[in-house]
Formats: sequence, C-alpha cells, structure tokens
Amino acid sequence: MKIKKCLFLSSALAVGLLTGSCSSEEAVPTDQITGGNTLTFSLSLPAGEKVGYTRADEIHTEDEFRINTLSIYEYKVADGKETLTRVLKSDAAGLNGFELDKGSSNNHTITIIVPSENIGSDFTYRFIANDAVESPAIGSLFSSFQQTPASLVLNEGNSADALSNYGIAMTGVAKCDEKEVFTMAENLTCKVELTRIVSRIDISYETPNLKVTSVRLLNAPVSGPLFPQALCQSVDDADCIVLGRNAHTDLPTDFLRNEGKDKEEIKKAFYLYERQNSAESSAIVRIEYEVSHGENGDKIYHGTVDVDFAKANGEYVAAERNHLYNIILGNGKEPVAGEVKATLNVMDWIGVDIEDYLTPNDKEINNQAE
Repeated sequence: MKIKKCLFLSSALAVGLLTGSCSSEEAVPTDQITGGNTLTFSLSLPAGEKVGYTRADEIHTEDEFRINTLSIYEYKVADGKETLTRVLKSDAAGLNGFELDKGSSNNHTITIIVPSENIGSDFTYRFIANDAVESPAIGSLFSSFQQTPASLVLNEGNSADALSNYGIAMTGVAKCDEKEVFTMAENLTCKVELTRIVSRIDISYETPNLKVTSVRLLNAPVSGPLFPQALCQSVDDADCIVLGRNAHTDLPTDFLRNEGKDKEEIKKAFYLYERQNSAESSAIVRIEYEVSHGENGDKIYHGTVDVDFAKANGEYVAAERNHLYNIILGNGKEPVAGEVKATLNVMDWIGVDIEDYLTPNDKEINNQAE
C-alpha cells in the first residue's frame, strides 16, 4: 500500500477545581485553605497543539474534553522508588465536596494543602480522569500501578462511542520547573497536561460521485493501559474485536454532487486503544462505498476497501494515544470510475492523514456493479 499519514495530535482540554487536602477517605473543607503550605496544579492544554482543522473547537467537542471524575495520586520519591502516600478524588457531583469546572478550554487550577512533614522531601503527582480504576493501596509503588489497564473493557458488538460516552479517559503527571519529581516547598505551582489514552479516526473525501455506506474497525483492542508505556501494546488479532462506528457519527445519505457539497467529513468515526501494527497484525478500517457512474450516473458500483496502518514503504505504524488519523478517500475532486486502490500516505490528533485514492486501474478488494 502507498500511504500518507498526517497525524493530528489532539490535545486534552483541562478542568478546574479547588480542593482541600484529603486522604483516600475524607476531605478537609475548602474553607480551611487560607494560606500556608499549599500546592497548586495548573491544568491546561497539552503543549504542541497541532490540529488539522481550522478551529480547535471542531476537534475538541465536549465528549472529548469533559472531565467527569478526577483522581490525583501523590507519590513520595526516595531511592528511585515512588511510594503512594495520598489519593485525592473529585467528580462532577461534588464527591468529597470538590466542584469541577467543566467545558472550558482555559487554564484551571487545583489547590491542595501540603502536610508540613512533606516539606523538603521529593514527590511526584499522577492524574487520572474519567476512569473508574480501583486505586492502589497506600504504600504501594507506582511501578506496579503504571501497568494498570483502563477499567473499560470493550465487548464484541460495542460501537466506538463506548470509549467516549462518559468522557474519554485521560492521564497526566504534574511538572514543577519541568521536573516530574520535585522537592516539596511552600506554595509551589505545577503544570499538568492531561492526555487522552485513545486515538481517533476520521474519514473524509471530496470525490463528487462517491458515497461511503458503511465503516467498521477490525482488530480493535478491547483494553489499553492507563499510563504511557515505553512501546504501544502488542496484541493478537484473535484477542481483538470488530468495533462499530461511533453511534453519534452519521454516514452520508447521498453522493456529494447530489447534495451540493464540496466535502464529506465523517468525524469521530472511531476511537481506538493503543496498539502496535504490522503486516501480520494490524488494526484495519473497512470501508464500504458506492460510486455513481455511467452517462447519467445511473450505474452504481459497490466496493469495499481495507485501510491498515502502513506507510508507502511498507513500514507499519502504531496507533498511538492522543493522535488523530484522518482517512482521505478518492482522488481529490475528480470523479472515479469505481475500481478501487487503497493508497495510504503516512506522515507523522500531531498530524495523521491517511489517504485512500480510488482510481480506474486499482486492485479491488470487493467490487460489484448494478
């Protein structure tokens, strides 16, 4: 396959809330935060926003950035080990008395009280949004929690919106002076960038006599890790599922030229847990389509094209968290005769355009004329 991939790194939008110090079981009222030893987290858009659309709000619709729950894990660092000392939680309903400021793309803050005995010791803070994972025991090490999968496990028959209906799961780590591990002092402020743990797939085309009629995602992993790993997970296709199209994403009802439109965009067709891809094992987007041809456009060509994750040179690429892959069908605005070739260009939600050109002399996966 010939491939062009332009990957759009989609940023996780943030949430604001004001919290008091708490253990994993009880909270200190926020009116007790009057000064003294505090630690403030500034949650903001991830750095390096590179979105392949005209406005960020076209990408970051509410189901992709809203925060329904937020957990903060405080780890004391000594001898190269991160040991859990506190768990702080909040949700939109005000769990533990903390309120979430949802739906804003501006910076927001979380302020907690720092116990005096923490001053001078090294700490790091891990964040999880929109996941119901069971918190590890106080005194446990992050090295074991780091391997924890997301609590949502997909099942055969699921559609992609299962990964977004309750807010897409995100994770992040606090950085103080660009350091993830920092020495605690009075009244510090740290930055936190939340990152979605899934990737997203869009489909678009400008071909006037083309209409997409069905899309499915084959070999979709049923689960994925909450925190970033050194490498995307390797999965056996036998352990994956066929994932249906996002139930909130509509398919076109007619050919572009009949609708008077210049472009069709099927946004948020799929969300996908991270995975490695290869010639032997790859996630595949199966697209069924129709082409209207003949003198009066009265003949209908039915075709199916499989789009996998590979470059023009045959090198496969991973489906990475927080990346957006855009499959572009057709040969620009030129009409097609109906015979299909999947030409995939891969460049590096940072920039992925996956372009599938439909041309008269291309290999057909499935083709049927009426």
